This record gives sequence, structure tokens and C-alpha cells, in this order.
Amino acid sequence: MKIVLFGNVRRRATPILCCLCVALGVACSTPAPTPPPSLFARLGGMERIDAIVNQTVDAASSDPRTRASFNGINLKTLKASVAAHLCHIAGGPCDYTGQDMTHAHAGLGLTAAQFAVMDAYLGQAMDAQHVDARAKADVRALLGAMEADVTGK
Repeated sequence: MKIVLFGNVRRRATPILCCLCVALGVACSTPAPTPPPSLFARLGGMERIDAIVNQTVDAASSDPRTRASFNGINLKTLKASVAAHLCHIAGGPCDYTGQDMTHAHAGLGLTAAQFAVMDAYLGQAMDAQHVDARAKADVRALLGAMEADVTGK
């Protein structure tokens, strides 16, 4: 058997020790797994988020069931704010500086039915942008958690 020195201590190299060293060398050279893409990335980034928001707001602001809540609202400003909010909650690089959902929707008297109309238009817009089912469900879960803040109920 071969004698190997470790500092001032003599040890016998064994097949087990050699295997351990080889295994550790392989483990140390294996790259860490890539983290899953953010919801922002799965939505397709800012360009697609803007398209989703534009289509959703355009549809809801012209629908007789929801258009009254858009009276006196600058749609361009609203779209930019909604897109920044969606980007932010989806893990994107945007900083949303608008109001929280309770204050942003205070006094509008929005109902669960109107929220459902917006959700339906959001789904259509995500379909038009070819958002996959999992990302759609993730967006709807994030926004659905805000329904009580939006409707005040």
C-alpha cells in the first residue's frame, strides 16, 4: 500500500479515500441548478405586459358594464401605472410607485361582477399574447388576492 503524507501525519491511502476525493471533485465541479424564470419573464417581459394591459384597459373602458369607472381617468397614465404594477408583482425590474389597491380604487364603488369582467378581459389579452396556462394562473392568483382591496368587500 502507498503511504501518503497529510501535514505531519502519515496515513494510508485506501480505495475508499480515493473514491471520496474523486466524488468531491465531481460534486464541486457540477454547476448549481438554474433558478426557474420569474413570472415577469414567463409573461414575456415588458413589451408583452404592455400589450396585455393595453388590451385589457381598452376593452374594459369601453364595456358598458365597467366604462363608468373609467370616467375622467387618463387612460395612458392608467395603463402605464397598471403595467408597472403588474411588472413589479411579477418579479420584474419595475418600481411601482402608485397607490396601494385600496386607495387607488377608493370611492369607485367597484363590484365583484366588474372585477370579474376585468379578469375576463385580462384572460383574453393574455391568450392573445400566447401566455401559457401556468403563468396565466399565477397572474390571476396575484390579482385575485387583491379583489377585496379593489372592491372594498
